[in-house]
Amino acid sequence: MNEVAVAAQRRFLDDAASWPDYPSKVAKYNRGLTDDDVKRLCREVLIARKGQAHGYAAHLIGFCTGLNELPSSLTAILEAIHNALSLPPPLASVRPAHPPTEGAGDDDS
Repeated sequence: MNEVAVAAQRRFLDDAASWPDYPSKVAKYNRGLTDDDVKRLCREVLIARKGQAHGYAAHLIGFCTGLNELPSSLTAILEAIHNALSLPPPLASVRPAHPPTEGAGDDDS
């Protein structure tokens, strides 16, 4: 969560405040919060909904609008998976240095 850009956390908190399952004992987002307050509030919201199948952490990631807003640990994991599952590049066609001539290798003499 600490790796998610504050701008994404703000969008997430702004939207989540209107969700029917928003934790009732946690303050709601307001645009006047400092970046540190946004990080604290986001942490409180995620902790309040941790393990309850609400998917708040996934929603937070969904509010990231580019690679620069995603957690670097997540992008590293996804890149590792991509590299592990990628097909190797096709082999270049190998041609013999001296192509065989017609009749070469025939023992009909």
